[in-house]
Amino acid sequence: LFVCLLQISFAALAYSLYGERTASIATVSLAHGPTAGGHVVVIAIQLAWVTEVILTFPLQIFPAARILEGKIWPERRSGQKWCKNFLRSGLVVLCIAVSTLGYSSVDNLVSLIGAVGCVPLSIVLPAFFHYQLRYAGLPLRAGREQKSCMGPWSDIFFGVTGVLGLLLSVTVAIYSWATSSFHVQVCIQTQ
Repeated sequence: LFVCLLQISFAALAYSLYGERTASIATVSLAHGPTAGGHVVVIAIQLAWVTEVILTFPLQIFPAARILEGKIWPERRSGQKWCKNFLRSGLVVLCIAVSTLGYSSVDNLVSLIGAVGCVPLSIVLPAFFHYQLRYAGLPLRAGREQKSCMGPWSDIFFGVTGVLGLLLSVTVAIYSWATSSFHVQVCIQTQ
């Protein structure tokens, strides 16, 4: 809740300061307007962000690589090290391709990733897990039985609502991307 309120307040502050001129990457707007900013501040923020992305990339790619490796090669054999290295290199090339193709409209790329990743993670999966734990035949320990006025229907409702929200947000993101102008977003705006 705190992080959500922090992001909303940052976006509201940026819009109140810059109005219609607020860039989709809000830190770019710092170079203009009545606040203490300028090109040096924008460049420093962008360099800090790039450094953070470069240093945390291995932490982000490692779990995905380990999951794929476990699915492709269930048992450990000699000679797999190079195959795993090729798989990891392929994942890096895939990430480079997505970022290269999506850099012209980063706001639409982020909205599509958010729709595909965040909606299931925040709405669909918790309802599914609660349904599986509570109503799919797994016994509860004595004393933990809870009465619910909706029973399993609340989980089903949230799951179906989440899937509909996923489909709606993906459709809106793709439509927005298809109808937006494909201009390259500049990191430093000049007046």
